[in-house]
Amino acid sequence: MTACVLLALTSLQAHDFSVTGNGQTLYFAVTDSIHNHVAVTFEGKAADASKPKAVSGIVEIPARVVSGKRTYRVTGIADKAFCNADRLEGIVMPSGLTAIGAFAFEGCQQLQTVIFPSNEVTVGEGAFFRCPSVSRVSIGTDWTGVDLRMFRWSDRLAELNIPARLRRLHNLKALRGLERITVDGANPYYKSVDGVLYNADGTLLLACPRAYAGKVVVADGTTAVARDAMSDCLEVTEVELPASLATLSYREFHRMKGLLSVSFMSAAPIATALHGGKQVFALQVGPSVTVNVPKDALKDYRRQLVGEAGEYSFLDPQAGGTPPDTLNLPVSLQAGQLAQPTQLKGVRTQPDKQ
Repeated sequence: MTACVLLALTSLQAHDFSVTGNGQTLYFAVTDSIHNHVAVTFEGKAADASKPKAVSGIVEIPARVVSGKRTYRVTGIADKAFCNADRLEGIVMPSGLTAIGAFAFEGCQQLQTVIFPSNEVTVGEGAFFRCPSVSRVSIGTDWTGVDLRMFRWSDRLAELNIPARLRRLHNLKALRGLERITVDGANPYYKSVDGVLYNADGTLLLACPRAYAGKVVVADGTTAVARDAMSDCLEVTEVELPASLATLSYREFHRMKGLLSVSFMSAAPIATALHGGKQVFALQVGPSVTVNVPKDALKDYRRQLVGEAGEYSFLDPQAGGTPPDTLNLPVSLQAGQLAQPTQLKGVRTQPDKQ
């Protein structure tokens, strides 16, 4: 908190000194004169915060800078430090950086590459506001958590790698252009299968990237799909669910506008919702979606499928890690919003690999 306050104050005063290197001039404000800490800031006073900055290309911020007889550690990027730097294409942050101020890179229209330091960094509100071109992000190897809302203004961030120590991943669905997720092989919390994110042992599907296209084959051994893990995947056309699946929300597919078919490999339907005080098998999908089931189990699926109008709610209020008071309220649905027995199709399935 102290660091954030100091960074906020730097935007109210002129920079203290500048350093030129590799053809770039960076401006610095002293944030801690006792420990010789500085933050990258903009030239001038607060009135100059939104003026276009002259930096261009890829800028590597040094870990230490010298002014007079003092050597300073660069520990921050101040509010609006690179605001409207419309020729900035990449930013490489130094080890030891601890905070990025609010709207630090606002309006950097050409910013494509963001490389964070290995150590964790506090990121201020709107740090990458109006940065539509960000397409490459490197999260620090020592980071344990990240909130991806900071990049919600860019639709070009297509691939994301989760480093070895990361265990808290927030707002992955904020990345509308994300097509693929990869995970460092040493990460004990997550793994990736075909670009889709699972927990470490593969029993829980955590997230399918929003821009994932085509068919999603949920990995064998998956027993649950976290709530909204596949919601908003508008380019997914087919979903295949393994025989191991035991937990699925009836609403999981209702915002998947391009969906053509859902395939269940289980020999018996699973409960997906609460309706009329009972656990039932129901699916909120449009009338054009085909629901494929094992041919030998078609009669059971049709008999147990519930598609009548009424109120439906989730079985597990904690599924997907969302508080129950916001997500377990009953939803009133019409029959046309639910899969009907005529949408079920019996298909031959491959022999059980186990």
